[in-house]
Amino acid sequence: MDGMDLGSPVPRAKVARPDKKLKKRSLDAPTAPATGPVSALHGHKRQLLHKVGAPPVGGAGGRAADGGHDDARVTAAHRDAVARDVVKDQDARACGAGGGEAGGGRGAKEMNEIEKTQLSLPIRNAREEILQQFKKHHTLVLTGDTGSGKTTQIPQYLHEAGYSRHGMIAITQPRRVAATTVAARVALEMSCSLGALVGYSVRFDDTTSEQTAIKFMTDGMLIREIMLDPSLQRYSVVVLDEAHERTLNTDMLLALVKRLQAARAKGNRPLKVLEKLATLKPKP
Repeated sequence: MDGMDLGSPVPRAKVARPDKKLKKRSLDAPTAPATGPVSALHGHKRQLLHKVGAPPVGGAGGRAADGGHDDARVTAAHRDAVARDVVKDQDARACGAGGGEAGGGRGAKEMNEIEKTQLSLPIRNAREEILQQFKKHHTLVLTGDTGSGKTTQIPQYLHEAGYSRHGMIAITQPRRVAATTVAARVALEMSCSLGALVGYSVRFDDTTSEQTAIKFMTDGMLIREIMLDPSLQRYSVVVLDEAHERTLNTDMLLALVKRLQAARAKGNRPLKVLEKLATLKPKP
């Protein structure tokens, strides 16, 4: 046979061997994230852990949970923030998720403008101090210049702190127009329709309901309620606004509320009073 060398070795076919390095790299490669109900359940669990202040699994807080480090403790400020979130969730359900007249047609731009206005008010910087002092004392006298945000923000601070859980927060105004307009403004800021979470009560006009937690009223209406209910069991906090005007009704309320405080101090539900003034110059 021409062209063939029988003495030369026959070439063998090369067999592909598995690449060990490639196999090792494939094992170390990250797996694709799980999808479907399992991943949704894990994500919901992480949200709940973050909600209550527990450390996330696998993070820096996870080592603290295993080793008992002190950096995983939930601070008081964080608990207050969680409590405010819970109150906001309850308010959203009570107001129908902002579906009322005051919150239904508002867009994100208007919401941002309202939040910017709230953060720019001078009283915002004193929020935590006001709540701390009000927690320590049953009676608090608050002074501030006109336009500082006392009238609209203080009721919201007290509501977010949980004072409306055991009774309504009553805010008195010396004039009918002030009670109705301020109530409408607070309802707008809280994304709630007037008459649901926030309402007012003036002569011949009552917009409150069973869901009302913040109630604006005139001085005369609160005096009338004291005549019907001498202990004011429906209320946990009474805010006397514009007390520096010293009208006849305001002076009567100061005396009546002081007597009510002494009577309710003996029970389990003490009455807290906050007086707001604009022109008083306290002495140090």
